[in-house]
Amino acid sequence: MKYPNFNEERKLLRKGYKTIVGIDEVGRGPLAGPVIACAIFLREAKPIGIKDSKQLTEKQREEIYKQLKKILS
Repeated sequence: MKYPNFNEERKLLRKGYKTIVGIDEVGRGPLAGPVIACAIFLREAKPIGIKDSKQLTEKQREEIYKQLKKILS
């Protein structure tokens, strides 16, 4: 399985882009029910432990949530 990385973001930064926003969605897809999409802007593109959000445990999700709250406050 190929995991997400920051290669695309690094390429865009080298090209001079200043703002890069990552997005993710949750749900089973539009045919099976509601989907929630989210975007977040961080001043610096730093990995915080997310490779595949669907593979995270509840404990890992909680820890990343705490990290994001700290970064965004």
